[in-house]
Amino acid sequence: MSNQLVFAEVCLEAVYFCQDWHEWQRHCQANLDSRDKNVYILHDYIFRRCVMKKCPCDSDMCEELCEHPQTVCQVQSELPPEEEVRQVTEMFRVLGDMNRFKILQALSQRELCVCDIAAVLQMAQSAVSQQLRLLRGARLVKYRKEGTLAWYSLNDDYVAILLQHGMNYIRQK
Repeated sequence: MSNQLVFAEVCLEAVYFCQDWHEWQRHCQANLDSRDKNVYILHDYIFRRCVMKKCPCDSDMCEELCEHPQTVCQVQSELPPEEEVRQVTEMFRVLGDMNRFKILQALSQRELCVCDIAAVLQMAQSAVSQQLRLLRGARLVKYRKEGTLAWYSLNDDYVAILLQHGMNYIRQK
């Protein structure tokens, strides 16, 4: 089949499926076996460049494909360094556990020993110690030894502020 015929066929298919992006994708995938990958790429290009601009699509995608190079460049330059992003996502991963969050909430009230934290949360001391070890590794809590007791507190005021902002966000919904 000539390239012009393939192009015309793909254009007609794109127009037929223009109202439904997902149906278009399924159609392209189903016909990928009988055509080469370049035709699939052509399907996608035609749909995005030609059809989506004309169709009133009810989706969460832009109806017209365009990029704003200055905006993209500016936002990219303002993104934090990868290492900081990694550290923040690790911190949020640690915060993503209900027991650890409850421990931090309790510690935002006052310094507590492991026995008290276990009693407040109705957990075994060994389970609390394991959670505290993760929180300490993420630098969210600190501890001090006083005789045979280990006293824990939040590492700094920013942790309490972070918890409060999270609670405020949920409560305002």
